[in-house]
Amino acid sequence: MYQIAVTGVNHRSASLEVREKLSFTDSQLRQALHYLHHRLQEVVLLFTCNRMEIYTVSEDASGAQETLVEFLSHHRKIAPSEVRKLLFHYTGEDAVQHLFKVVCGLDSMVLGETQVLGQVKEVYRKACEEGTVGKVFHTLFQHSFKTGKRVHGETGINDHAASVSYVAVKLSQDLFGSLKGRSVMVLGAGKMSELALQHLKEQGAKRVLVANRSRERACQLAERFDGSVINFKEMPGGFKDADIVITSTGAPHYVVHPHAVEAAMHDRNGRDLLFIDIALPRDVEPAAAELDGVHLYDLDDLQQVVRANEQERRQEALRAESILKDERKQFMESLQVLKAEPVISALRQKGESIYQQEKDQALSRLSRLSSREKKVVETMGRRVMDQLLKDPVLTLKELSRQGDGEEATETLCRLFNLDVRQKEDL
Repeated sequence: MYQIAVTGVNHRSASLEVREKLSFTDSQLRQALHYLHHRLQEVVLLFTCNRMEIYTVSEDASGAQETLVEFLSHHRKIAPSEVRKLLFHYTGEDAVQHLFKVVCGLDSMVLGETQVLGQVKEVYRKACEEGTVGKVFHTLFQHSFKTGKRVHGETGINDHAASVSYVAVKLSQDLFGSLKGRSVMVLGAGKMSELALQHLKEQGAKRVLVANRSRERACQLAERFDGSVINFKEMPGGFKDADIVITSTGAPHYVVHPHAVEAAMHDRNGRDLLFIDIALPRDVEPAAAELDGVHLYDLDDLQQVVRANEQERRQEALRAESILKDERKQFMESLQVLKAEPVISALRQKGESIYQQEKDQALSRLSRLSSREKKVVETMGRRVMDQLLKDPVLTLKELSRQGDGEEATETLCRLFNLDVRQKEDL
Protein backbone atom coordinates (compact mmCIF):
# COMPACT_ATOMS: atom_id res chain seq x y z
CA MET A 1 0.00 0.00 0.00
CA TYR A 2 1.52 3.33 -1.03
CA GLN A 3 1.82 6.27 1.37
CA ILE A 4 2.17 9.96 0.51
CA ALA A 5 4.52 12.02 2.69
CA VAL A 6 6.38 15.32 2.73
CA THR A 7 9.55 16.14 4.64
CA GLY A 8 11.30 19.50 4.70
CA VAL A 9 11.88 22.95 6.11
CA ASN A 10 10.28 26.30 5.35
CA HIS A 11 10.32 29.90 6.56
CA ARG A 12 8.01 28.96 9.43
CA SER A 13 10.05 26.04 10.73
CA ALA A 14 13.63 27.11 10.08
CA SER A 15 15.80 30.21 9.91
CA LEU A 16 17.34 31.51 6.71
CA GLU A 17 20.71 30.09 7.79
CA VAL A 18 19.20 26.59 8.14
CA ARG A 19 17.39 26.83 4.79
CA GLU A 20 20.68 27.78 3.17
CA LYS A 21 22.34 24.63 4.53
CA LEU A 22 19.68 22.47 2.91
CA SER A 23 19.53 24.29 -0.42
CA PHE A 24 20.10 22.74 -3.86
CA THR A 25 21.48 23.94 -7.16
CA ASP A 26 19.66 22.80 -10.32
CA SER A 27 22.22 20.07 -11.02
CA GLN A 28 22.10 18.88 -7.40
CA LEU A 29 18.30 18.78 -7.56
CA ARG A 30 18.42 16.50 -10.59
CA GLN A 31 20.91 14.19 -8.92
CA ALA A 32 18.83 14.14 -5.74
CA LEU A 33 15.70 13.13 -7.66
CA HIS A 34 17.44 10.14 -9.22
CA TYR A 35 19.17 9.08 -6.02
CA LEU A 36 15.92 9.10 -4.06
CA HIS A 37 13.87 7.54 -6.86
CA HIS A 38 16.08 4.44 -6.66
CA ARG A 39 14.90 4.03 -3.07
CA LEU A 40 11.32 5.34 -3.22
CA GLN A 41 8.43 4.92 -5.65
CA GLU A 42 7.85 8.59 -6.52
CA VAL A 43 9.71 11.81 -5.67
CA VAL A 44 9.20 15.55 -6.23
CA LEU A 45 11.65 18.03 -4.70
CA LEU A 46 10.39 21.58 -4.16
CA PHE A 47 13.07 24.20 -3.55
CA THR A 48 12.31 27.94 -3.39
CA CYS A 49 13.74 30.87 -1.44
CA ASN A 50 11.43 30.01 1.46
CA ARG A 51 11.31 26.22 1.52
CA MET A 52 12.96 22.91 0.77
CA GLU A 53 10.37 20.12 0.71
CA ILE A 54 10.64 16.56 -0.57
CA TYR A 55 7.37 14.85 -1.49
CA THR A 56 7.46 11.05 -1.64
CA VAL A 57 5.36 8.01 -2.36
CA SER A 58 6.54 4.82 -0.68
CA GLU A 59 5.30 1.67 1.03
CA ASP A 60 6.52 2.95 4.40
CA ALA A 61 6.37 6.68 5.22
CA SER A 62 8.60 6.24 8.30
CA GLY A 63 11.19 4.43 6.24
CA ALA A 64 11.01 7.16 3.60
CA GLN A 65 11.67 9.79 6.26
CA GLU A 66 14.79 7.96 7.42
CA THR A 67 15.96 7.71 3.81
CA LEU A 68 15.59 11.47 3.46
CA VAL A 69 17.36 12.14 6.77
CA GLU A 70 20.32 10.01 5.67
CA PHE A 71 20.39 11.69 2.27
CA LEU A 72 20.29 15.25 3.66
CA SER A 73 22.84 14.36 6.32
CA HIS A 74 25.24 13.14 3.65
CA HIS A 75 24.36 16.02 1.27
CA ARG A 76 25.20 18.75 3.78
CA LYS A 77 27.54 16.91 6.17
CA ILE A 78 25.17 17.36 9.13
CA ALA A 79 24.73 14.66 11.77
CA PRO A 80 21.47 12.70 11.26
CA SER A 81 20.31 13.61 14.78
CA GLU A 82 20.67 17.30 13.92
CA VAL A 83 18.89 16.89 10.57
CA ARG A 84 15.89 15.30 12.31
CA LYS A 85 15.55 18.37 14.54
CA LEU A 86 15.37 20.66 11.51
CA LEU A 87 12.68 18.86 9.53
CA PHE A 88 8.90 18.75 9.63
CA HIS A 89 7.19 15.59 8.41
CA TYR A 90 3.58 15.04 7.28
CA THR A 91 1.98 11.86 5.99
CA GLY A 92 -1.26 10.86 4.28
CA GLU A 93 -4.03 13.45 4.31
CA ASP A 94 -1.84 15.90 6.26
CA ALA A 95 0.76 15.79 3.48
CA VAL A 96 -1.95 16.40 0.88
CA GLN A 97 -3.28 19.32 2.92
CA HIS A 98 0.21 20.81 3.18
CA LEU A 99 0.79 20.69 -0.59
CA PHE A 100 -2.59 22.30 -1.26
CA LYS A 101 -1.77 25.11 1.20
CA VAL A 102 1.61 25.65 -0.45
CA VAL A 103 0.14 25.83 -3.95
CA CYS A 104 -2.60 28.25 -2.84
CA GLY A 105 -0.13 30.57 -1.11
CA LEU A 106 -1.58 29.82 2.33
CA ASP A 107 1.82 28.63 3.59
CA SER A 108 3.83 31.45 1.99
CA MET A 109 5.73 34.24 3.68
CA VAL A 110 3.32 36.60 1.92
CA LEU A 111 -0.11 35.08 2.48
CA GLY A 112 -1.95 34.42 -0.78
CA GLU A 113 0.93 35.14 -3.17
CA THR A 114 0.61 33.44 -6.54
CA GLN A 115 4.24 32.96 -7.58
CA VAL A 116 4.59 29.70 -5.65
CA LEU A 117 1.98 28.04 -7.90
CA GLY A 118 4.28 28.51 -10.88
CA GLN A 119 7.25 27.28 -8.84
CA VAL A 120 5.45 24.06 -7.90
CA LYS A 121 4.39 23.52 -11.52
CA GLU A 122 8.03 23.93 -12.57
CA VAL A 123 9.45 21.38 -10.09
CA TYR A 124 6.64 18.97 -10.99
CA ARG A 125 7.55 19.37 -14.67
CA LYS A 126 11.24 18.70 -13.89
CA ALA A 127 10.36 15.59 -11.88
CA CYS A 128 8.22 14.34 -14.78
CA GLU A 129 11.12 14.89 -17.18
CA GLU A 130 13.44 12.97 -14.87
CA GLY A 131 10.92 10.10 -14.60
CA THR A 132 10.43 10.30 -10.82
CA VAL A 133 6.65 10.88 -10.95
CA GLY A 134 4.07 8.09 -11.24
CA LYS A 135 0.30 7.81 -11.22
CA VAL A 136 -0.10 8.90 -7.57
CA PHE A 137 1.78 12.18 -7.94
CA HIS A 138 0.35 12.85 -11.40
CA THR A 139 -3.07 12.74 -9.75
CA LEU A 140 -2.02 14.67 -6.63
CA PHE A 141 -0.16 17.55 -8.27
CA GLN A 142 -2.70 18.05 -11.03
CA HIS A 143 -5.40 18.21 -8.36
CA SER A 144 -3.31 20.72 -6.37
CA PHE A 145 -3.06 23.01 -9.42
CA LYS A 146 -6.81 22.82 -9.87
CA THR A 147 -7.20 23.72 -6.18
CA GLY A 148 -4.84 26.68 -6.48
CA LYS A 149 -6.73 28.01 -9.49
CA ARG A 150 -10.02 27.64 -7.65
CA VAL A 151 -8.79 29.43 -4.51
CA HIS A 152 -7.41 32.38 -6.44
CA GLY A 153 -10.54 32.52 -8.59
CA GLU A 154 -13.16 32.23 -5.85
CA THR A 155 -11.54 34.28 -3.08
CA GLY A 156 -9.95 37.71 -2.92
CA ILE A 157 -6.85 36.47 -1.13
CA ASN A 158 -4.42 37.71 -3.76
CA ASP A 159 -6.26 41.02 -4.12
CA HIS A 160 -4.58 41.97 -0.85
CA ALA A 161 -1.40 39.96 -1.29
CA ALA A 162 2.01 41.50 -1.79
CA SER A 163 4.84 39.56 -3.36
CA VAL A 164 8.25 39.42 -1.74
CA SER A 165 9.47 41.77 -4.47
CA TYR A 166 6.67 44.22 -3.65
CA VAL A 167 7.70 44.19 0.01
CA ALA A 168 11.23 44.96 -1.19
CA VAL A 169 9.88 48.10 -2.85
CA LYS A 170 8.17 49.11 0.39
CA LEU A 171 11.49 48.89 2.22
CA SER A 172 13.00 51.13 -0.46
CA GLN A 173 10.25 53.69 0.09
CA ASP A 174 10.74 53.55 3.86
CA LEU A 175 14.40 54.53 3.42
CA PHE A 176 14.25 56.99 0.54
CA GLY A 177 10.66 58.21 0.60
CA SER A 178 9.80 58.84 -3.03
CA LEU A 179 11.57 56.53 -5.48
CA LYS A 180 11.24 59.02 -8.32
CA GLY A 181 14.52 59.25 -10.19
CA ARG A 182 16.26 56.60 -8.08
CA SER A 183 18.82 54.23 -9.64
CA VAL A 184 18.32 50.49 -9.34
CA MET A 185 20.76 47.67 -9.89
CA VAL A 186 19.70 44.02 -10.02
CA LEU A 187 21.99 41.02 -9.66
CA GLY A 188 20.37 38.04 -11.33
CA ALA A 189 17.85 38.21 -14.16
CA GLY A 190 15.26 35.71 -12.93
CA LYS A 191 11.58 36.15 -12.19
CA MET A 192 12.15 37.69 -8.76
CA SER A 193 14.43 40.36 -10.22
CA GLU A 194 11.93 41.05 -12.99
CA LEU A 195 9.06 41.52 -10.54
CA ALA A 196 11.14 43.78 -8.32
CA LEU A 197 12.09 45.96 -11.28
CA GLN A 198 8.48 46.15 -12.39
CA HIS A 199 7.35 47.43 -8.98
CA LEU A 200 10.27 49.86 -8.69
CA LYS A 201 9.65 51.34 -12.14
CA GLU A 202 5.96 51.77 -11.31
CA GLN A 203 7.03 53.82 -8.28
CA GLY A 204 9.24 56.15 -10.30
CA ALA A 205 12.67 54.49 -10.35
CA LYS A 206 14.55 55.69 -13.41
CA ARG A 207 17.97 54.22 -14.17
CA VAL A 208 18.21 50.42 -14.31
CA LEU A 209 21.42 48.39 -14.38
CA VAL A 210 21.38 44.59 -14.78
CA ALA A 211 24.18 42.16 -13.96
CA ASN A 212 23.71 38.47 -14.72
CA ARG A 213 26.03 35.56 -15.55
CA SER A 214 24.06 35.01 -18.76
CA ARG A 215 24.54 38.23 -20.71
CA GLU A 216 21.75 37.32 -23.13
CA ARG A 217 19.21 37.11 -20.33
CA ALA A 218 20.57 40.33 -18.78
CA CYS A 219 20.11 42.13 -22.12
CA GLN A 220 16.54 40.90 -22.41
CA LEU A 221 15.65 42.14 -18.94
CA ALA A 222 17.45 45.46 -19.37
CA GLU A 223 15.75 46.08 -22.71
CA ARG A 224 12.31 45.55 -21.19
CA PHE A 225 12.95 48.27 -18.58
CA ASP A 226 15.03 50.65 -20.74
CA GLY A 227 18.11 49.77 -18.74
CA SER A 228 21.71 48.86 -19.41
CA VAL A 229 23.89 45.80 -18.76
CA ILE A 230 27.10 45.43 -16.80
CA ASN A 231 29.40 42.43 -16.89
CA PHE A 232 28.76 40.27 -13.85
CA LYS A 233 32.42 40.27 -12.86
CA GLU A 234 32.41 44.07 -12.94
CA MET A 235 29.20 44.48 -10.96
CA PRO A 236 30.88 46.01 -7.84
CA GLY A 237 31.54 49.05 -10.03
CA GLY A 238 27.79 49.56 -10.32
CA PHE A 239 27.42 50.05 -6.57
CA LYS A 240 28.90 53.56 -6.86
CA ASP A 241 25.87 55.01 -8.65
CA ALA A 242 23.01 52.74 -7.52
CA ASP A 243 20.58 53.67 -4.77
CA ILE A 244 18.96 50.25 -4.52
CA VAL A 245 20.55 46.86 -5.25
CA ILE A 246 18.22 43.86 -5.59
CA THR A 247 20.07 40.54 -5.49
CA SER A 248 18.49 37.28 -6.58
CA THR A 249 21.14 35.09 -8.20
CA GLY A 250 21.27 31.31 -8.03
CA ALA A 251 24.85 31.29 -6.78
CA PRO A 252 25.67 28.73 -4.04
CA HIS A 253 27.87 31.29 -2.24
CA TYR A 254 28.12 35.02 -1.49
CA VAL A 255 28.66 37.19 -4.58
CA VAL A 256 28.76 40.57 -2.80
CA HIS A 257 31.55 41.03 -0.27
CA PRO A 258 32.16 43.81 2.29
CA HIS A 259 35.43 45.01 0.76
CA ALA A 260 33.75 45.65 -2.60
CA VAL A 261 30.89 47.53 -0.94
CA GLU A 262 33.31 49.54 1.20
CA ALA A 263 35.26 50.61 -1.87
CA ALA A 264 32.06 51.82 -3.54
CA MET A 265 30.94 53.74 -0.45
CA HIS A 266 34.09 55.90 -0.56
CA ASP A 267 32.86 57.35 -3.87
CA ARG A 268 29.23 57.92 -2.86
CA ASN A 269 29.67 61.12 -0.84
CA GLY A 270 27.71 59.79 2.12
CA ARG A 271 24.67 58.62 0.10
CA ASP A 272 22.82 55.61 1.54
CA LEU A 273 22.99 52.29 -0.32
CA LEU A 274 20.18 49.77 0.11
CA PHE A 275 20.74 46.05 -0.51
CA ILE A 276 17.66 43.80 -0.63
CA ASP A 277 18.86 40.22 -0.79
CA ILE A 278 16.03 37.92 -1.87
CA ALA A 279 18.29 35.02 -2.84
CA LEU A 280 18.67 31.66 -1.16
CA PRO A 281 21.47 31.01 -0.42
CA ARG A 282 22.09 34.69 0.34
CA ASP A 283 24.05 36.78 -2.16
CA VAL A 284 25.31 39.51 0.18
CA GLU A 285 27.78 38.72 2.94
CA PRO A 286 26.09 39.87 6.21
CA ALA A 287 29.17 41.80 7.36
CA ALA A 288 28.43 44.38 4.63
CA ALA A 289 25.61 45.70 6.84
CA GLU A 290 28.16 46.94 9.36
CA LEU A 291 29.43 49.61 6.94
CA ASP A 292 28.25 53.19 7.44
CA GLY A 293 25.43 54.09 5.06
CA VAL A 294 24.76 50.49 4.02
CA HIS A 295 21.30 49.02 4.69
CA LEU A 296 20.88 45.28 4.15
CA TYR A 297 17.67 43.25 4.26
CA ASP A 298 17.43 39.50 3.62
CA LEU A 299 14.46 37.13 3.41
CA ASP A 300 14.07 36.86 7.17
CA ASP A 301 13.91 40.65 7.41
CA LEU A 302 11.26 40.76 4.70
CA GLN A 303 9.23 38.25 6.65
CA GLN A 304 9.00 40.71 9.56
CA VAL A 305 7.59 43.37 7.23
CA VAL A 306 5.05 40.96 5.79
CA ARG A 307 3.63 40.07 9.19
CA ALA A 308 2.61 43.66 9.80
CA ASN A 309 -0.11 43.71 7.13
CA GLU A 310 -1.89 40.35 7.02
CA GLN A 311 -5.33 40.99 8.54
CA GLU A 312 -7.30 41.41 5.29
CA ARG A 313 -5.60 38.47 3.67
CA ARG A 314 -6.34 36.29 6.69
CA GLN A 315 -10.07 36.92 6.28
CA GLU A 316 -9.88 35.63 2.71
CA ALA A 317 -7.68 32.76 3.88
CA LEU A 318 -10.59 31.45 5.96
CA ARG A 319 -12.65 31.14 2.78
CA ALA A 320 -9.72 29.48 1.06
CA GLU A 321 -9.41 26.91 3.87
CA SER A 322 -13.01 25.86 3.21
CA ILE A 323 -12.17 25.26 -0.45
CA LEU A 324 -9.09 23.26 0.55
CA LYS A 325 -11.19 21.04 2.80
CA ASP A 326 -13.56 20.28 -0.08
CA GLU A 327 -10.75 19.64 -2.57
CA ARG A 328 -8.80 17.49 -0.10
CA LYS A 329 -11.88 15.31 0.38
CA GLN A 330 -12.27 14.94 -3.38
CA PHE A 331 -8.64 13.98 -3.81
CA MET A 332 -8.65 11.43 -0.99
CA GLU A 333 -11.69 9.83 -2.64
CA SER A 334 -9.92 9.74 -5.99
CA LEU A 335 -6.86 8.25 -4.27
CA GLN A 336 -9.01 5.42 -2.94
CA VAL A 337 -10.27 4.80 -6.48
CA LEU A 338 -6.65 4.86 -7.68
CA LYS A 339 -5.83 2.08 -5.24
CA ALA A 340 -8.57 -0.02 -6.82
CA GLU A 341 -7.20 0.51 -10.36
CA PRO A 342 -4.89 -2.57 -10.32
CA VAL A 343 -7.90 -4.79 -9.54
CA ILE A 344 -10.04 -3.11 -12.18
CA SER A 345 -7.23 -3.46 -14.71
CA ALA A 346 -6.76 -7.16 -13.85
CA LEU A 347 -10.52 -7.75 -14.18
CA ARG A 348 -10.63 -6.11 -17.60
CA GLN A 349 -7.55 -8.01 -18.76
CA LYS A 350 -9.14 -11.30 -17.72
CA GLY A 351 -12.37 -10.36 -19.49
CA GLU A 352 -10.41 -9.44 -22.61
CA SER A 353 -8.48 -12.71 -22.50
CA ILE A 354 -11.67 -14.78 -22.20
CA TYR A 355 -13.34 -12.78 -24.96
CA GLN A 356 -10.42 -13.25 -27.38
CA GLN A 357 -10.21 -16.98 -26.68
CA GLU A 358 -13.95 -17.62 -27.11
CA LYS A 359 -14.20 -15.34 -30.16
CA ASP A 360 -11.38 -17.18 -31.95
CA GLN A 361 -12.95 -20.59 -31.20
CA ALA A 362 -16.38 -19.44 -32.37
CA LEU A 363 -15.13 -17.92 -35.62
CA SER A 364 -13.05 -21.01 -36.42
CA ARG A 365 -16.30 -23.05 -36.34
CA LEU A 366 -18.16 -20.47 -38.41
CA SER A 367 -15.72 -20.21 -41.29
CA ARG A 368 -18.48 -19.62 -43.87
CA LEU A 369 -19.54 -16.33 -42.31
CA SER A 370 -19.00 -13.19 -44.33
CA SER A 371 -16.70 -10.45 -43.04
CA ARG A 372 -19.74 -8.40 -42.03
CA GLU A 373 -21.26 -11.35 -40.14
CA LYS A 374 -17.96 -12.02 -38.33
CA LYS A 375 -17.88 -8.38 -37.31
CA VAL A 376 -21.37 -8.71 -35.83
CA VAL A 377 -20.27 -11.76 -33.79
CA GLU A 378 -17.14 -9.93 -32.53
CA THR A 379 -19.13 -6.82 -31.58
CA MET A 380 -21.78 -8.86 -29.78
CA GLY A 381 -19.14 -10.73 -27.74
CA ARG A 382 -17.38 -7.52 -26.73
CA ARG A 383 -20.66 -5.81 -25.77
CA VAL A 384 -21.60 -8.78 -23.57
CA MET A 385 -18.20 -8.63 -21.86
CA ASP A 386 -18.41 -4.85 -21.32
CA GLN A 387 -21.92 -5.08 -19.87
CA LEU A 388 -20.95 -7.88 -17.49
CA LEU A 389 -17.96 -5.94 -16.16
CA LYS A 390 -19.65 -2.55 -16.01
CA ASP A 391 -21.52 -2.97 -12.72
CA PRO A 392 -18.64 -4.62 -10.77
CA VAL A 393 -16.24 -1.83 -11.88
CA LEU A 394 -18.63 1.04 -11.10
CA THR A 395 -19.58 -0.49 -7.75
CA LEU A 396 -15.94 -1.01 -6.78
CA LYS A 397 -15.13 2.62 -7.64
CA GLU A 398 -18.04 3.93 -5.61
CA LEU A 399 -17.22 1.74 -2.62
CA SER A 400 -13.61 2.92 -2.85
CA ARG A 401 -14.71 6.57 -2.77
CA GLN A 402 -16.70 5.82 0.36
CA GLY A 403 -13.70 4.16 2.02
CA ASP A 404 -15.08 0.62 1.75
CA GLY A 405 -12.99 -0.48 -1.22
CA GLU A 406 -10.51 -2.78 0.53
CA GLU A 407 -13.01 -5.50 1.39
CA ALA A 408 -14.69 -5.15 -2.00
CA THR A 409 -11.41 -5.58 -3.88
CA GLU A 410 -10.57 -8.71 -1.88
CA THR A 411 -14.00 -10.16 -2.62
CA LEU A 412 -13.72 -9.33 -6.32
CA CYS A 413 -10.29 -10.94 -6.50
CA ARG A 414 -11.64 -14.15 -4.94
CA LEU A 415 -14.77 -14.24 -7.11
CA PHE A 416 -12.85 -13.77 -10.37
CA ASN A 417 -9.63 -15.50 -9.24
CA LEU A 418 -7.51 -12.42 -9.88
CA ASP A 419 -3.82 -12.22 -8.97
CA VAL A 420 -3.13 -8.53 -8.25
CA ARG A 421 0.13 -7.08 -6.95
CA GLN A 422 -0.36 -3.48 -5.87
CA LYS A 423 3.36 -2.79 -5.68
CA GLU A 424 3.88 -3.42 -9.38
CA ASP A 425 1.30 -0.77 -10.25
CA LEU A 426 2.81 2.13 -8.33
